[in-house]
Amino acid sequence: MEMSHQFDTLMDGTNEQEMEDQTQSNFIAYLRMEKMNNRTLDFRQVYDQLEPLAYSHALIVLNQKKLVKRLLNFLKNKSRKNDEETVGAALTSQTVIRGNVLELIVALVKDLR
Repeated sequence: MEMSHQFDTLMDGTNEQEMEDQTQSNFIAYLRMEKMNNRTLDFRQVYDQLEPLAYSHALIVLNQKKLVKRLLNFLKNKSRKNDEETVGAALTSQTVIRGNVLELIVALVKDLR
């Protein structure tokens, strides 16, 4: 009888709230939100490279160096073709991606502090 009482006290709302706070991730939330809102091929590549490293908050902490390296790589300019129209579209896309990557960096910092 006493064991069940101890179990009940371990499962009260405050402990569940603390566990939920530890497992929530700003990075994952923003990444998934942008996946739904930003359907560009460039962002899909960003998502595909980051998502395997960020299934949970614990995985984010474990892979923090890899995530930072990949995010910094996305900030570098990658123009592929010299055609003016293609370069203009690529620069616009890269500007949007850079903004998203900067937001992901902010979310990652919030998760890791």
